[in-house]
Amino acid sequence: MTERFKRMLQCIETAFNTRQDPHQIQVNTSQRKTLEDLHPNCLSAIEDDDGPWIWALMFPTRIELADAFIQGKINENQLLCNAPVSSLQSLYLCSVTALPEIRNQGKSYALCLKSAKALCADFNICELLVWPHSVAGLMLAQKLQNSLQLPLRVKDFNKF
Repeated sequence: MTERFKRMLQCIETAFNTRQDPHQIQVNTSQRKTLEDLHPNCLSAIEDDDGPWIWALMFPTRIELADAFIQGKINENQLLCNAPVSSLQSLYLCSVTALPEIRNQGKSYALCLKSAKALCADFNICELLVWPHSVAGLMLAQKLQNSLQLPLRVKDFNKF
């Protein structure tokens, strides 16, 4: 495990506090397989031999599940695990993590836009869904919304 990889894991924990919330996606072996089976662009990265600079996670789900997620009736794990491969119309921007020295360069946006366009091309996506954990995350989702020309649905915006 490279030093950069360790730093990325620390950034994820700081931003999302996943170890304290078992209802969030952990990207364990089972979840990774589910995401990879859904589409190769659900997980994307900018990395080199020394490790990752940016990791992005997004996946399509059903609108009914997106509704239940926003209303707090299901959690993030259930949003992923209950999504059959048919009727996927909501694109959930789950997480984007970048190391501090690569932030504010437009690279996270470019990576997400490339992945989102690939997912939109293969699924009948009609909305973008986000549960922002930072103002920067919300701003990234809004920028993607404008580029993709999709309505944006936000879970728990008032937590900032």
